[in-house]
Amino acid sequence: MAYFPVTPSGLRTDEPTAASARPSWTLRAVAIGLLVTAIAGTLLVARAKTGGSYVYPVDDAYIHLAAAKKLVESGDASLFSACSSIVWPWLLAGLRVVGVEESAPLLLNGIAALALFFLVERVLAHLDVERAAPSALGILLVVPIVPLALSGMEHTAHACFVLLTAWLGVRACARDERASIGLALAGAGAVAFRYEGAFVVGAIALLFLRAKRPGSAASVLAVGALPAIVRGTVSIARGGLFFPVPVTMKRTGLSADVFAKIYYRLIDNPHVLVLFVLLALAWTLDARAIDRAAKERRAFVFVAAVVLGAQTALAQLGWFYRYEAYAVLLALVPIVATVVAHAGSVKPFALAAAVLALPLFGRAVTAFPATVLASRNIYDQQMQMALFVRSYEDEGVVALNDIGAVSYFTDAKVVDLIGLASPRIAAARGMRLDGPLPADVLADETTRANVALAIVYDDWFTGTLPPTWRRVGVLKIPDNRVCAKDTVAFYATSAADEPRIREDLRAFVRRLPSGDYVWQN
Repeated sequence: MAYFPVTPSGLRTDEPTAASARPSWTLRAVAIGLLVTAIAGTLLVARAKTGGSYVYPVDDAYIHLAAAKKLVESGDASLFSACSSIVWPWLLAGLRVVGVEESAPLLLNGIAALALFFLVERVLAHLDVERAAPSALGILLVVPIVPLALSGMEHTAHACFVLLTAWLGVRACARDERASIGLALAGAGAVAFRYEGAFVVGAIALLFLRAKRPGSAASVLAVGALPAIVRGTVSIARGGLFFPVPVTMKRTGLSADVFAKIYYRLIDNPHVLVLFVLLALAWTLDARAIDRAAKERRAFVFVAAVVLGAQTALAQLGWFYRYEAYAVLLALVPIVATVVAHAGSVKPFALAAAVLALPLFGRAVTAFPATVLASRNIYDQQMQMALFVRSYEDEGVVALNDIGAVSYFTDAKVVDLIGLASPRIAAARGMRLDGPLPADVLADETTRANVALAIVYDDWFTGTLPPTWRRVGVLKIPDNRVCAKDTVAFYATSAADEPRIREDLRAFVRRLPSGDYVWQN
């Protein structure tokens, strides 16, 4: 516990002394050094596996980069509808204007990772955690921060704004204050980076309602919703959807079997179940405490539980750590603060707690090699697809079910067979990512666009591909970790194009590293 001075009456105050409030710069510098080393070291190892150039371990990163590229180079914003974030592609476009292109996500995520470290440290110190820097580093490694920072996506910045929103909201409620402009803007930032930011905005609104301050709740909700409303209004005015296509297609709605779905999601993601248990234990430990820090920890636990529950029930879990990462962070902060505050009480149960938390620690330990392998997977599959298209079909039209790398690295026109960048195909799928694509729609869309080459996962289009398509080759990558499938098939869409594409593929395969692929002609 932090040191509390006493008043002349003998009652302690809520303000720590200057000495106890001052952070240890030695600990902070060591923690920052370890954080930077973990991220930079993983990047360098991954780069050595991908031909000397770093490859983002998530293909979606290249969709955002492609959207920024098209906007800056031609003023075409059509690909923004395929981006899951409102603000992230705009930030990439801004950096591209000043000359920072493919490395822009790394720059932004590096800044966001450092900002997140300082924010977690500050929040922990506010919750009476002494020597908060090591605890902040531990939390970030458990999240885990390394794949987030190297993913090329917006998740690290999103986590910053979510935690800031939670902290400002909890402080305001604990002090019986109204919602500040800073709190409202932080909530808007959380939503602008990812729509799941609405969960933390809603949780803070619930806190204000519990405190009988409906005006503050309404203001937080109104300002938090503003980015989504503005983006949606502009999109509808241009003939698009209110929400981006990925958000709409990946939605998880409430249904009669919602509890069964949640149950199986928790079984498939035991680290989330562990967090719910630890949040319940943290609430119990602070249940009778009445000091300021305990009140704020309880409010933090409430917010974290609401957000984690909403993510589990209404959004996505898993897929390379990233979807629930912000909620994991939001839960770990009050859990760690509560454990430190009650160190004496929990010490006899330390071994049991460590065993319980094994799913969290396991994810953290495997994040480093998983990031390297995922980067190699994208290099082996998506980057090779892009290289082939750029070499032989750069002026043509290609049909794909993963559009990121090809969209960014080539000038070919793309027909997205999943629908993220092709609205008519998305509509034909019923605006569901797993919705079936009717064979006649696939044939009509690819014929209308004059598609000559298609590169797809066969399993996703069983019985759907046109009978006139000729499969000219299959490329299988080893040790798949992050690609949806380890095997992609190349199709010529007509008999006239088949000899040319088949010969191009033969020439291309001769350039591939020997022993790394399984190629079937």
